[in-house]
Amino acid sequence: MNPRHKPARPRIRAARRAAALTVVLLAAAVATGCGSGSGTPRSDVPPGTAPEHFRHPGVVVGGAQLAAVRRHVAAGQEPWKSAYEAMSAGAYAARDYTPHPARTVACASNAGTDACVAEREDAIAAYTQALMWSVSGDAAYARRSVAIMDAWSERVKEHTRDDADLQTAWAGSTWARAAEIAHAGYPAWPGPRVQRFKWMLRKAYLPEVTSKLPDYNGNWELAMTDATMSVAVFLEDRALYEEAVRRYRARVPAYF
Repeated sequence: MNPRHKPARPRIRAARRAAALTVVLLAAAVATGCGSGSGTPRSDVPPGTAPEHFRHPGVVVGGAQLAAVRRHVAAGQEPWKSAYEAMSAGAYAARDYTPHPARTVACASNAGTDACVAEREDAIAAYTQALMWSVSGDAAYARRSVAIMDAWSERVKEHTRDDADLQTAWAGSTWARAAEIAHAGYPAWPGPRVQRFKWMLRKAYLPEVTSKLPDYNGNWELAMTDATMSVAVFLEDRALYEEAVRRYRARVPAYF
């Protein structure tokens, strides 16, 4: 049986729920400041759909949204106050969070290596720490977020096995969110390490999430498109962004 057409497992069912959110987020990105297209559900995306200049941070949340959260938390307003407190109390926000990078992330269906879980959790931790820094202004969180990303960009080389495409989609989209916030407002992230992180995304993630095979499950390809678009914004790669929009407009109608 083709592994991309097998019955839904718990992980796949969870991915399908996530895909619904992905559709909403991507639709918002295409319809607002991230693109200049008409929003018509067409697959023939013309050149110029990508913005001439990307705004940073610009993956899922923008600078104005982050500033609004800071104001609400500082004023003790709900639900922002409770959400921030819950985030700060979680394991991903620990000041001593330790990443566990791997050279090869081998994710077989239902039998992946420890690196598969570690990668996803470390990406979430990097994003959480970046959010904590953005809201609190405590640079220790920015340093920890950058340290997690540096650890992985120094180590990881490839993703293998059956679930490599889905794994890189999940982790890649989260890495891009973390990197966008850190790079946009934390000048202490050294330029050479930023470039190494960008190279990591290009070499260890984009080959998987941009694969053009005809038999993907729809939820996989939507997650892969989300990651591609997010990475394209961070890399300021207009051609890659337009290809992601083209895929989004073609696959969403087919999926539903």
